[in-house]
Amino acid sequence: MPCYCGCEAMDHRSNLDCYLLRSVDGAPTQFEEHASYCEICVRTTLLTRQLLSEGRSLREIRATVDATFGGNAPGTSTGMPPA
Repeated sequence: MPCYCGCEAMDHRSNLDCYLLRSVDGAPTQFEEHASYCEICVRTTLLTRQLLSEGRSLREIRATVDATFGGNAPGTSTGMPPA
């Protein structure tokens, strides 16, 4: 899922990057503390988890995340989930 807290300026590519630092090849290397103090990151994660538990598709969840948080700040350049 994308993140709309402005973290793209920190080279984040998705909400997951607010929790994990990655190596050049994309493998997680260590925890990123950014989400521990960012309400938008945590709310994005909790909303995604809730909608997954309700059986929503990734596309539906993405649309909800975009609608809920899209006006906060520029979003990460996260690709759309498969149909």
